[in-house]
Amino acid sequence: MGAGIQQPGPKGANFVYAWAVRPGDIDDVDPAGRIAFNSGNDVYAMNADGSAQTPLSATQFVAEEHPAWSPDGTRIAFNRSRDSNNVSNVDIYVMNADGSNLIRLTTDASVDSEPTWSPDGAYIAFQSDRDDSATVKKSEIYVMKADGSAQVRLTNLPGDTVQPRWQSGADSDDDGHINVYDNCSLAANPSQCDSDGDGYGNGCDGDMNNNGSVNAQDTTLFKAQLGQPSVGPAFNKADLNCNGSINAQDTVLFRQRIGSPPGPSGVNP
Repeated sequence: MGAGIQQPGPKGANFVYAWAVRPGDIDDVDPAGRIAFNSGNDVYAMNADGSAQTPLSATQFVAEEHPAWSPDGTRIAFNRSRDSNNVSNVDIYVMNADGSNLIRLTTDASVDSEPTWSPDGAYIAFQSDRDDSATVKKSEIYVMKADGSAQVRLTNLPGDTVQPRWQSGADSDDDGHINVYDNCSLAANPSQCDSDGDGYGNGCDGDMNNNGSVNAQDTTLFKAQLGQPSVGPAFNKADLNCNGSINAQDTVLFRQRIGSPPGPSGVNP
């Protein structure tokens, strides 16, 4: 990894920018594990096992590179040059995950590249040489809203400042899902199982009857499920740790929830 420093970003978030080449790019893997990459001059997507390789863009004489998935996996940002031989005019674009709804976000006559999404999907940071002088060619870090508006320069350093990367944010339960996208940040829920689909993961949802609180009625309903099997991926709602059975471990989790509403959840705060 190249050297880097932290820089305050919008809404108090931080990102890291580097001035040396960084190996790898975690932005091109979506939450479902699909991988976006560029081959030749086009952007592709494929499953994590290499299957279902699908071209998302097929534009002759136009170079498209550095795809970055939005945090929710619905969109891909990337940079595109006007033609494969012209690297002095490159802009940031965004498209749906299936390649539809292509939108150009930057329009200046410079090199805007290396887009990267903020953890909440509201902003895109990128590098650009748009403000360089006639004598000094160098890139700086910029940020804009995800719709391309409010483009702001953030750095002003002597040399090239490139490859911005947002910090991913806190993961309170250490289950691989940062709090703002975790449907249960109180207890580890790697699979994000949510039996009733209300946005609260099972580990944070002892509300068996979905009335907004965990009380005596829920206790009765929970006890009736003890010893019952629980089959994924839907799982029984009383299987609070989603391990395939309703047992003493779930009882401990349920007791912790008595008297509390469902949550906390970054998906349904």
